[in-house]
Order: sequence, then structure tokens, then C-alpha cells
Amino acid sequence: MRFKMQHEGREVSVTLETAADGRMTAHIGDHTYRVQAQPLGDGLWRVALDDGAPQRVAVGANGDRRYVSMAGEHYTLTPPQAAGGRKRAVAAGDLTAPMPGQVLAVAVAEGDTVAAGQTLVILEAMKMEIRVSAPFAGQVSRLRVTAGQVVERGAPLLDVEASTP
Repeated sequence: MRFKMQHEGREVSVTLETAADGRMTAHIGDHTYRVQAQPLGDGLWRVALDDGAPQRVAVGANGDRRYVSMAGEHYTLTPPQAAGGRKRAVAAGDLTAPMPGQVLAVAVAEGDTVAAGQTLVILEAMKMEIRVSAPFAGQVSRLRVTAGQVVERGAPLLDVEASTP
């Protein structure tokens, strides 16, 4: 399986190959990893890279976005954006919970100016922290959650209006 994703504005090619014994090889950009993955349910996986110690990985999706949390690192992956096309189409957007959980913190207030990639909300799901980040520079137009609130997957967290160039 081959596909391209974008992380923090950088396009990355990913190729996954599965051998007859079930072991997988992942080619991510210029790196190659041997991968063993076991589903644990509810978006959780036990994953070992290059025969290392297994780690718990949380995976979620919302539309065409993919969220991955592993070893304290959090990644938001999106399909590549066509030059000048899709970026404008996402000029205003609501950010939603990638999986069910509890809002640990809301790091912004209505009216705040935010940078692309800035952490806006921190959720706790399955004993893991998931950071929801700004997909683009802009201004927070509406908060929809507060710290301590329990949310379902897909629940709106806040709205961000894109900055005009």
C-alpha cells in the first residue's frame, strides 16, 4: 500500500509492505522500519519498531485527518494540499475530537491569535494525552469545550478563522 501524507506542512511518502509471516515493513520518507502491530481495540495498538520494545499507540481519524500518539509524541497527518487550492478551502474550520476522551486543558481563549501547529486543546483518551493543534495560522472565533468536559469522537472543540495574508 502506498500513499502520501502531510505533517507540519511537509509531504511524506509512506509505503507499507506485509510479508507472508505477517511482519510489516514501513518506508516513511527516507527511513525504513520493521513493524509489528497488534490491535488492542478502541484505536489502540501495541507497536514494535525494528524489534524494539512494544509501545502503545493511539490512532484516530476525523474526515481525511489522521491522529497518531506514540511515546509522548503527537502527529496530525493530512492528505497533501494542492498548491493554492485546498488551503483556501479550509479558510475557516472547526476542530473536532479525534477520539472520545476528557478535555484536560484549553490552551487558548476566544479572540486569541494562533500559529499553525500551536496546541489549542489537550485531551486525555485511554490514559494518553492527545494535543489538538491549529491546522493553520488564525484567530480562535469560538470555544466549544471547557476543561474537565467529556467529549465523544467528532465533537466540536473550537473554531478557528484563518488569517488573511
